[in-house]
Amino acid sequence: MKRIMSVAVLCLFVAVSAVEADFSSSVQHALTGPGTTRAPLDYKGQLTSSLVMGNTEANTGQLFFEKSSVITGSDLNLTLGGSVPVGTSVNSYILHFDPIGRSSVPVWEFHETITFDETVLGVIFDTASVPNQLAASDGILGIGAGYYESSSYHRKFEDNQDIWIDVAVLGNSVTFDLFTNSSMDEARIVTVPVPGAILLGMLGLSVVGVKLRKHA
Repeated sequence: MKRIMSVAVLCLFVAVSAVEADFSSSVQHALTGPGTTRAPLDYKGQLTSSLVMGNTEANTGQLFFEKSSVITGSDLNLTLGGSVPVGTSVNSYILHFDPIGRSSVPVWEFHETITFDETVLGVIFDTASVPNQLAASDGILGIGAGYYESSSYHRKFEDNQDIWIDVAVLGNSVTFDLFTNSSMDEARIVTVPVPGAILLGMLGLSVVGVKLRKHA
């Protein structure tokens, strides 16, 4: 079972061009889940392979660049962040967290703050109560049919249990704390593009979280 917990910060440094990026990470933040195993962030650059569950497995959170300077043809609904007005130019990134294998142990924890030099407009993700948000944006911000898992059940974050769900967006930063073992988590990050974007993680950044409380 997978879940999202509290806000945290990790120090990263990533240089991103309009399409590709170099990645390095040297500082790790303490895990929040007892007995969990760390899943660090791995920036993979331009998405070129299928993200159907089981096809691109890794014991890391994988961040892919999807599209740059997409002009929205209609208002774009975000799960967190409201909506993006028609005619807005945006960049899209997808966070893919699909650990190797389908065992119930270990429970992998991905705990990161990702900071861009461009404003983060919001995040698109699925929950049990609001499914298919990712699928609705795949055709606009994704790279093509067949590259994404068709089941919202596998892509979703759980919100039907007595847990806090924290996905935090503050200015040009977004924070996740994800847990999964036998399934996967996925989220799309939507930003306002600027030339020569730089992706940074800042140790000690103060992040205000958005919390959703659901009871089983």
